[in-house]
Amino acid sequence: MERSAFAYRVLMALGFGVISVILFVAAYVGVFGAAMQSWLQMKLAPAIDLYRGHPDAFQLGILLIGTGVSAVTGSLAILKAFYYSEVNLPARLHDLIEATKTHHLSERPELLAYVRGPFKTQDFLVPAILANPMARLLQVFGISTIRHRAREYAASVKVRAREVAALAAKKEDVENRMVTGHYLRGAYFTTLAQGCVPNSPEWLSNVENSLSEYETILRFRPRDIEALEGAASLLALIPNRQNEFLGTLRRIDSAARRQKRPVEQARALRRLATIEAEKIDSAAWNTARDYLVSARKLLDDDHVVGDTDSAELAEVLLLYGDVQTKREKFSAARGALDRAMRLFSVRNDTAAIAKVGDAIERLNEAANDEEAPGPE
Repeated sequence: MERSAFAYRVLMALGFGVISVILFVAAYVGVFGAAMQSWLQMKLAPAIDLYRGHPDAFQLGILLIGTGVSAVTGSLAILKAFYYSEVNLPARLHDLIEATKTHHLSERPELLAYVRGPFKTQDFLVPAILANPMARLLQVFGISTIRHRAREYAASVKVRAREVAALAAKKEDVENRMVTGHYLRGAYFTTLAQGCVPNSPEWLSNVENSLSEYETILRFRPRDIEALEGAASLLALIPNRQNEFLGTLRRIDSAARRQKRPVEQARALRRLATIEAEKIDSAAWNTARDYLVSARKLLDDDHVVGDTDSAELAEVLLLYGDVQTKREKFSAARGALDRAMRLFSVRNDTAAIAKVGDAIERLNEAANDEEAPGPE
């Protein structure tokens, strides 16, 4: 899209330049009347006198400008040719590989038939360049016997194994670069959405475009936690996709557990707990409490190793305090909120400190009631 816009701007500039020159020449020769011609010649007289006084300098300047423009446009044309060659390279490689694969598979029965019958076994597993250099030289000129071709395959299995390993590394590198591209595209569409009116058609289109980038990553890397988290954040914004949002959070929980990433697992559990905590249902609050207990165990003080861990632990404790307030477990709620306040204070997070203050106010209002019996 950007290339088309750039070409359009270049054509417009060229057209404007050509029309300007035509109009200028027409006015100079009097097409628009003697008054216009006289006025233009009067305005140009100082420049003409200057040119006549220094013709060599002007010609050198014109030469340098012309050479520079030609060099720049020529370089851009070469770069564009390289770009399209690079874009078309995968398709050309695919066609080449398909052709060689078809030829090889059609040749395999003949090679097997040769080796299964009586044949000369001497030096069969030795590379041709060592066993029979002349056969290898003749192959360069398109002359090759069935014995030589069979020996080439049989003696090169170790080389092929190294090729497979190298291709696997290349495949991983290409996938990593592709994933990075999808991440950047997803962030781009998210930025566009932030500039739109929330819930407008344009906003929804950008959100869904961003989501599709993360879903593309997940099609070939289903346990990529960063992509799962990105998709979950976007699904949370779309009202009619809440079931997918819940499913994605559970996938994050499972993937983070497998990959031993406690912060990401705790964050997923906290987000699941948030959904349950918003319900007006004691059973849902109990479920939220269970999620948060598991998250706290993952990020308990003995396991906190950095700012990210402590920040997530503080968020878990804040929500845990709110949930326990709803469950009328006031002692547990106060202990959790006090810890959250200390952690947020260390980080000097004023917005979070204010949230904890609001939660403590809700706790103080609810604490007038009698604490519910039973375990926390």
